[in-house]
Amino acid sequence: MRSMGGMTGMTKGAMRGATRLLGTLLLLGALAGGLAACGKKGGPSAPGPASHITYPRTYPAPD
Repeated sequence: MRSMGGMTGMTKGAMRGATRLLGTLLLLGALAGGLAACGKKGGPSAPGPASHITYPRTYPAPD
């Protein structure tokens, strides 16, 4: 039986499948990590109490 460069017990097809699976899992993990890291929960809101918020306001200011 011929040696396959030190990889005993795995055929080329199994090795290719394992490499493809590992690559797919790494790609999905990178995409999921990127999506989980961006954005924040909830909609945007101005800081402070509502009585002190001056924006949005109309432009030009009414006379």
